[in-house]
Amino acid sequence: MSFDFHASPPPGEWMNDPNGLAFQNGRYRLWAQHSEAAPGFREIGWGSWSSSDLLHWRWDGVAIPYNEGCSVYSGSIAATETGLVDAWFTRHDHSGNWQTQIHAVGPDWTQTSAKLPPEGRNCRDPFVFFSAATQDWVMLVAEPCDWNDWASEAASHLTVWRSTNRRSWLKKGTIGPWHPPGVMWEVPALIEFGDVQALIVSLVDRRGGGRDAGVVEEHVKLRDFCKRRRNAVLVAHVARQDPGRVPRGGLDQGSFAAAHKRDLPTGGDKGARAGATDPGPCSGNDNGGAHATSSRK
Repeated sequence: MSFDFHASPPPGEWMNDPNGLAFQNGRYRLWAQHSEAAPGFREIGWGSWSSSDLLHWRWDGVAIPYNEGCSVYSGSIAATETGLVDAWFTRHDHSGNWQTQIHAVGPDWTQTSAKLPPEGRNCRDPFVFFSAATQDWVMLVAEPCDWNDWASEAASHLTVWRSTNRRSWLKKGTIGPWHPPGVMWEVPALIEFGDVQALIVSLVDRRGGGRDAGVVEEHVKLRDFCKRRRNAVLVAHVARQDPGRVPRGGLDQGSFAAAHKRDLPTGGDKGARAGATDPGPCSGNDNGGAHATSSRK
């Protein structure tokens, strides 16, 4: 692989999950999960690359390091009113399998704010953006079923949080579930295409047994569900299977996306610091169009 023509880590090191792309000081900057302890997904931090033309990339080193038994899982970046780029990510404590959301600030992300909600065994991958329609910050957080104990847990879904200052967050709603327990939702993103927003979520089917059609059937249900709603369309539906549990092969990666012309839950007077829920995209709740600016993928 050409290290000039691809954003690649140093030889023998690991990378996955791009988490942000920005233009700063005349160069494009890319951040992705990275580990010096390759091969394999372990001791994860974030690496940094830069380019002047999006073709030739330079490795700029570790941006957020693995630290004291805690990995830096996926998240997102967003430009602030100060012109700096902030990062949001999940800190995974391997000793207790506990996940918390972290907001890294400052020009070099050496400063971190207090832990953000939510936290728990399975809540991760914060996607943060500024909503021009509602003039506040929105954070989507995945709350997937457990990797191993999926049969005893609730179905995967997203929680929606809002803030005016990026420090204090209120839970304003939930999105999903749209799949049965055992189908994990991860790394959500909200992308805008004109007046349509696309909600994208990565799927991992942990039910195993080579049931390649299981998730696809659920996507058909989602497609039909969206068709019954005005201005709602299904952008894509692709399942991602766990290769270790699908011996006959099957799809190894992918995502689904439900596009809509409505705002995410604002909560209104029903918003609370915990527990308040409002319908999400494709739910038939006409809240008016939101034109949010996304910052990852």
